[in-house]
Amino acid sequence: MPSFGLQPVDARIFQGRITSVDPSRWVCVVDCLAAKRSFQNVTIPSLYSTPFGEGVHYMPEVGAQVFVCVPSDGS
Repeated sequence: MPSFGLQPVDARIFQGRITSVDPSRWVCVVDCLAAKRSFQNVTIPSLYSTPFGEGVHYMPEVGAQVFVCVPSDGS
């Protein structure tokens, strides 16, 4: 586990619901009630993509239940 300063930082996984979707930028907003947080500009990933942009892409609906992971490096 990486250490930033004196305190180690753990990865975090939050459960939430999508509250808005921006299909032109492929991002969404996720509200996590248990964590009392709202994540802005969450990237919507592709399930599979070739180097030419072909593959499996999806656009989630508002209200969909999702998980958001915050890696240990905070990115």
